[in-house]
Amino acid sequence: MRNLCNLINLSTGRSFLWLTLGFGVCTTNTSLAEEFSFDVSAYQKAPYELYGHFDLLSSHQQINSNSAFSQMTFDRPVNSVNSLASELEFNGLYRWEQSSAYFRSLSLGTKNDLPNDIPNANSQSQHQFQELYWQTQLNSNWQFKAGKIAEKWGKGYAWNPVGFIERPKNPDDPELNREGFTQLSTQWTKSLNSSLQSASASIHLIPITSEINHKEFLPSENWLLAGKFSGLIGTTDLDFYWRHSQQTQTDIGFSFASNLSPEFEWHGDISYRPNQLTPELLTDSIKLSEKSEIQTLLGFRYLTQNEVTWIVEWRYQPNKPTPSTMKQLYQLANSTQPENLTLAKQAKSAGLLGTDTAQNSVYIKASTKDWLDILYLNAALWGLINPDDGSSAWTAELSHSGVKNQEWRLRASLLNGSKLTEYGEKLNDAKLELRWRYFFQPNF
Repeated sequence: MRNLCNLINLSTGRSFLWLTLGFGVCTTNTSLAEEFSFDVSAYQKAPYELYGHFDLLSSHQQINSNSAFSQMTFDRPVNSVNSLASELEFNGLYRWEQSSAYFRSLSLGTKNDLPNDIPNANSQSQHQFQELYWQTQLNSNWQFKAGKIAEKWGKGYAWNPVGFIERPKNPDDPELNREGFTQLSTQWTKSLNSSLQSASASIHLIPITSEINHKEFLPSENWLLAGKFSGLIGTTDLDFYWRHSQQTQTDIGFSFASNLSPEFEWHGDISYRPNQLTPELLTDSIKLSEKSEIQTLLGFRYLTQNEVTWIVEWRYQPNKPTPSTMKQLYQLANSTQPENLTLAKQAKSAGLLGTDTAQNSVYIKASTKDWLDILYLNAALWGLINPDDGSSAWTAELSHSGVKNQEWRLRASLLNGSKLTEYGEKLNDAKLELRWRYFFQPNF
């Protein structure tokens, strides 16, 4: 009897033990399930985004007081200019249903130490919306936009020959954001199961009035109609562009980019613009006449084994002034005769004597990340070369982004060229600048 009772007690104890363990496992699994529960709403995009950056920039320019551009800019010799500048760029995006609204505003302020009686001296400020538009996804293939939009056409890095509806790039800072144009546009995209892997097409209607889009286009134009067709075949992007108006008829362009290997990419642009108002230098005046204009660009991007990225581009503009004509213009600007200086200023206003008037231009850039094995330290060196007269401008840059939300950038530029050459007649001989940038993204 005693053995039976002991057996019952042992069996009961074991049952209680298994029951306790089972309850513990269930409880643990339940608590783990509660701890690792998946909240879908936590991973959904917020309907709005706000972000931007704030810059402080200090620069020193060594002025070439004997150059053509110095003579046209200042009425007396200036040896150097020190400047302080600030920039605030603010971006905002709001989504609802199939639509979204986006804006990008830019506020600039500059102050220099030029004498008060020199034009544009001391301080300037400006504020503008560089982009402000609404877009909606009509279906999986069609998209519609309306507002001020900054398009990016072409494959060129330093220049954009086919940028029919965008503002010119600054080859000294090609990645700088640019102001858009007010327009209506629609875009169609389609993925295909063929040698043509994908295709897209867009149409842009750009109105031109006394208040809208009037600075970059001819005053006699009332509107521009432009379009782009793109296709992807293997690793090659192909783009065709056109722009039409009553004044300039139809401009056409073509660009390509192809990866010949994971490390090597080559690209090119070509544009043809008939009936362009082209300035010409006469004996004592500047004449505007209609001519066809061609621009071509060819370049490559190469990544070396030691992680250095090389970019090389060559641009050819046969309709720009010849090297001999450019020498004449520089001689006019350097002349002691007031009427010659006046003619040179007229040529500058007409675009005959400016920052983008060379027939041949070459751009070379080498850049690397984590330079000298220092984390977040990036280095770059690039040059702009005029092979026709042998002049050039070189810039070295160091940037560091090791501090959260901050970036420091140091640039030094040096221009080389003899008298009556493109870079020998620029406003400055050398430039040094230091920029601090703070990135922000408010949390609400």
